[in-house]
This record gives sequence, structure tokens and C-alpha cells, in this order.
Amino acid sequence: MFIGVDLGGTNVRAAAVYEDGSFAGERVENPSLGTSGAEATIEAVGRTILQAVAASECWPEAAGIAIPGTVNDETGVVRWSPNLGKTEDGVFHYWTDIPFRAMLSRHVDMPTLLGNDANLAALGEYQFGHGPRIRELSGYVHPMHGHRQRRDPLSEGCAGRRPRTADARRG
Repeated sequence: MFIGVDLGGTNVRAAAVYEDGSFAGERVENPSLGTSGAEATIEAVGRTILQAVAASECWPEAAGIAIPGTVNDETGVVRWSPNLGKTEDGVFHYWTDIPFRAMLSRHVDMPTLLGNDANLAALGEYQFGHGPRIRELSGYVHPMHGHRQRRDPLSEGCAGRRPRTADARRG
């Protein structure tokens, strides 16, 4: 089971999901504070992840985070994000070279995987949407929206997983 996170300039959404894409808990949503600076935004992401863990059926293996912009999962750095930043003196300064994973680790103690939001949306559609019914997605454009199909999370099990009561914050 994993926590899937969608970070945007306005909201951050998260939910616990099984590998087959079915939900393992309720979806949570908070303001992302995307124009309030990196620390405020990353704190909002951490808070949202912890809420998704609390709403899940078992302990997640990791959190996967979809971020708008250029993201380097290997280094954990957001190289550039046009949707996230801070307004100072009436000028919006977008994110550049933000050590996202290192900053998030101050709020959440679990492995994280980072990726570009549009790429991850297309991958999700390929894996769980129309992708299994078609052979090739070349030229595919994913309509970005927040609608998800829900499944009954109680019909899935957490065999072999730690209970969700374990604390994800650093102690």
C-alpha cells in the first residue's frame, strides 16, 4: 500500500492506495499554500500525507508525490516549478532547485518517490485507465482533472502490513 499525493498550486490531495489502484482509505485535501514559499508548501504536503496515513487501513510502504514542473527523483530536487513559489513585492518567484525530499523528511519519515504531475497522470491512465485496452499511447494527452473512481477500501486486505497506528513523524 502506498500514499499517492497530487501537489498543485492551490491544493494538495492524498490517498492511500493498493498496488491495483483501489483505495485503502479516504482521500484528504488541504490548501497547498503553493504561493507561500517552499517551507510552507512542503509542510502542507507533510501534514496531508500524515492525514492520509491516519485515514488508511495499514502502514504505507512509501509516498509517491506528483509535482508540477521539472523533478529529479534521484536527487529529490524540484529543479523548476511554474505553479509553486512565493510572491514578494508583487513579483512571483517560482521554485528553482528546491531540495524537496530533504525538506519533507523533517515532517514525514517514510520513503518518497517524486515525479512530474503530467507524466504520472499519463502513467496512471496507462496502468489503471484506458491504457490496458490499447497498445500504444504515443501522442496521448491526459486531461488534468481531480475526478477519481472510488472502490470499497474495506473489501481489500492489509495482510502482512503494519497497522496504521504507527507514527510516520520523526520522534
